[in-house]
Amino acid sequence: MPEPGPQHKLMRFAGQQACGRLLRIECEDSGAVFFIEAGGRTLKLRSNAINRVRFVTYTGQTRGRIECGKLADAQLVLVTYRLTRGDPSTIDGELTAVEFAPEDWLH
Repeated sequence: MPEPGPQHKLMRFAGQQACGRLLRIECEDSGAVFFIEAGGRTLKLRSNAINRVRFVTYTGQTRGRIECGKLADAQLVLVTYRLTRGDPSTIDGELTAVEFAPEDWLH
């Protein structure tokens, strides 16, 4: 576990990054859409399959499997994604990684 307080973060994954709260995951036949509240809006990031997303946790609060549905408590995450060329009103990007972080870590 890292020391409490702000940390210097090296980029683990290449792409656009946003820090926010993971609200829910909607699963479809063609993949999954992750909803992340970040920067005053909700990002919709898609993956062809949940098992194609890299998950990393830096907190003991996040355990077990990642499943579809609304999270009981929105969790602080750093997401990495690639911008998509499609309609930005439907999907903001292709999700690459989700890093779960303690409340005081990404400030």
